[in-house]
Amino acid sequence: MVRGAKNLYSIAGRLMMYRTHGRLSFATLQDGVGQIQIAWIKDLCKLVSGTELLSSLSIDGQEVTAYKFAEKYLDLGDFIGVRGELFVTNHGELTLLVNEFQLLSKALRPLGDKRHGVEDLEKRLRKRYLDTTMNTEARDMLHRRSKFRQSMRSFLLQEGFIEVETPVLEITTGGADANPFVTHHQALDIDVFLRISCGELWQKRLLVG
Repeated sequence: MVRGAKNLYSIAGRLMMYRTHGRLSFATLQDGVGQIQIAWIKDLCKLVSGTELLSSLSIDGQEVTAYKFAEKYLDLGDFIGVRGELFVTNHGELTLLVNEFQLLSKALRPLGDKRHGVEDLEKRLRKRYLDTTMNTEARDMLHRRSKFRQSMRSFLLQEGFIEVETPVLEITTGGADANPFVTHHQALDIDVFLRISCGELWQKRLLVG
C-alpha cells in the first residue's frame, strides 16, 4: 500500500455491508453511481463530530474509540462520509482506507438481505424504495428508463414538436367502460374524475388550436 498526502479522497454513500476482523474492518459504500470497498484499521481512524476529529468519545459514561463506534453504532443503511487513502487489496479490489469518517444520516429501519436483496415479490412492489436500494437490477432499470425518456423527448423536440400538459382530473368520465376514480374538489364544490385514457380528447383540442 502506498500512502501519501496526495492520495487522499473524500466520498459519501450508504453503508451496505460491514464485516469486522478484530483490528481490521471492511465495509461496502454505495451511492447513486456504484459501490466501493472501504476499510478501517484500529487506532488509525477518527470520528468527525462537527469541526472536531475524535479518537474516542464518551457514550453513556463509557469511553468508546472511533473504531469501536463504527463497529458498534453504524448500521446497514446509514449514510456516512469518509476520507482516506486509496489502495488495492491482495485480491485486487480497490479500497479506501478510512482516516476520518462521519455519520451523515441514520437508518431507522433495517434493510433486506445484504446478499440477495429483497426477494419477496409482494414487498418489492409495495416498497420500491427498498427494492431499488438492495437490488442493482431494479436501480439500473430506473436509470435506463430515465435515459429512454430523455432520448425520446430530445428527439421529438429536435423534430419541432412541443411539450404540453393535459388535465389529470376531469369533470366527465373517460376510458369507455372502465370504473373511474372519483374525488370531490372542495374549492369548486364539484366531483372530478381521475383521467383513465391518455388524454386523447385534450390532445385533439390542442391540435385544433
